Amino acid sequence: MLESFDHNPIKTSYELLWSEVRNDNRSNLTIQNTLRRILENYFKILGNMDKDKIIEKFEGREKVICASLFSWVNDGSHSTHDDLYVSTDATTVGTYLDVFKRIFEETGHKQHYNMMMGTESVPIASVSPIETASPITNSGQNTA
Repeated sequence: MLESFDHNPIKTSYELLWSEVRNDNRSNLTIQNTLRRILENYFKILGNMDKDKIIEKFEGREKVICASLFSWVNDGSHSTHDDLYVSTDATTVGTYLDVFKRIFEETGHKQHYNMMMGTESVPIASVSPIETASPITNSGQNTA
């Protein structure tokens, strides 16, 4: 027997990364890797835009902070801390989350950020087919 849902219960790994960013109780130990994977997937793999092109979109202090974000996320996922317990404080995480959002704004992808954060409705035409998949009813037919 198939169960009907109001939303698509199947989440991609990309959607799961965003759910970690949305989570107020996120782990400060893993957020660096989460942000890196989102930035790499969305901008580098899908958008063919490397970090240097993204950093160039900023000026002054924001440019320095953006470059620092890329350095921070790569450090958090590509280095080991040899049995040391290293924790990033909430203020640092908050600063980098703000810059993370600004990256989407400065590159013209604010709607994608808002959609993934659930902060703004996005016209259906700009959402990928996976994200708009209709739930399956008991008859196996789409409800839309």
